[in-house]
Amino acid sequence: MIPFPYSILESEGWFAFNREKWGFQAERLQIGGELCNARFGLETIFYRNRRGRYQMPRLNPYLPLRFTSPCESTTADREEQWRRASAGLVEECARRQSDGMLSFAPDMLDASPWLDRSFHLHVRYTHIVDLPLNTQLVERTNRSQVNRAKETSYHCGAARHLEDVVGCLNDTEKRQGFQFLLTLDDLRLAAELLGGERFRPYVCYSEHGEPVSTVIILHSPGGIALGWVAGTRAEFLRDGVYSYLWWYIFEDLATRNSLAVDLMGANLPNVSAAKRNWGGRLLPYVAVEQPGLRSMVRHAREAWQFMRIKRGHS
Repeated sequence: MIPFPYSILESEGWFAFNREKWGFQAERLQIGGELCNARFGLETIFYRNRRGRYQMPRLNPYLPLRFTSPCESTTADREEQWRRASAGLVEECARRQSDGMLSFAPDMLDASPWLDRSFHLHVRYTHIVDLPLNTQLVERTNRSQVNRAKETSYHCGAARHLEDVVGCLNDTEKRQGFQFLLTLDDLRLAAELLGGERFRPYVCYSEHGEPVSTVIILHSPGGIALGWVAGTRAEFLRDGVYSYLWWYIFEDLATRNSLAVDLMGANLPNVSAAKRNWGGRLLPYVAVEQPGLRSMVRHAREAWQFMRIKRGHS
């Protein structure tokens, strides 16, 4: 199989988790063609919800895209191959109804075929930290937090028990007012289906063994790891435990042949600022939305909000 940076998203274990947890069925789509006697191909994964429509399952960052082109292809040939292959993908999206936006991984070459077909395009952003971590690029704030946590005798490692993970996630849910909708049984299911190398829950513990912060990594050796979900208990935030845990994760994944870590999401200013401090790359990715009544209503609401803000600044 051709190496793919987001291969965790096309693993059978990940398909099974989305089926068992959310009731979504994975469907592999392959499109091929030939240009100047050279074969090219595009492969992706769609998910069908219980109504048979394409939809992104919860807690899925992207739909993976695997584009293959002969290494001897020129830049112009490669771009033309992509346009031909992606045109077939766009037609499939147009033929089947979809609910909500479909987000594709940051390595999408060109999104213009969706524009040509009158899809709505939305640009999103994420931070990717290359491994091994270049500590010279890490902001002093983060380094200070890491040192403070070390001096306070916190220690990090693989989760001793999944109950430790759930407690930290639940605390963050209550504080932030949202839900991951992940139970202890869900985490056990993910661990069973993905296996210990792909499903990697990390926890920062106090000197008394109390779990204070957690991050679950979805990992594929030789690829890009995903910072799937994270949580920290409120009373320990000022001790720098969250930064210390990430520092440990970067070091550990570098020994496990990870190319980089996708911190997953940089669309809110405060979230982006915190992730930016690790010195990673800010990359765009594209979400496409099928034209329809739902998208019209949402765009009308966004236009109304824009006008309110505009009047407030006038």
